[in-house]
Amino acid sequence: MSKLKNYHVLKSSDGWIAKASANIEVRGTTRAEVVKKTTDLAKKEPAATVHIHTSEGTVQYARTYVQGAGQISKTTANFRAAIKNRNNNLHSKHSKRRRKDDTDDNGPLKY
Repeated sequence: MSKLKNYHVLKSSDGWIAKASANIEVRGTTRAEVVKKTTDLAKKEPAATVHIHTSEGTVQYARTYVQGAGQISKTTANFRAAIKNRNNNLHSKHSKRRRKDDTDDNGPLKY
């Protein structure tokens, strides 16, 4: 299995940059421009994640790509929401319990 390559889109003194390891891969004047170019690079890798930072330096969200699968998760928030929705759906299916007065074809159910 290929190693995941990490790109970080960061604010610099003269605009925005994208780094992979210690190397600057992309430079641009706007964050959107650098994110687009970095995403194009990431899609060419077997597996890559693009971490998009705010101008203050904290990670705002990340996008993970695996070749042949496209974009895996657009944002961390969307990923967390999808997991929460899945868990809620699982719990709602299992929470429909029968009451003691429920019946079936053989009469009252015994618990």
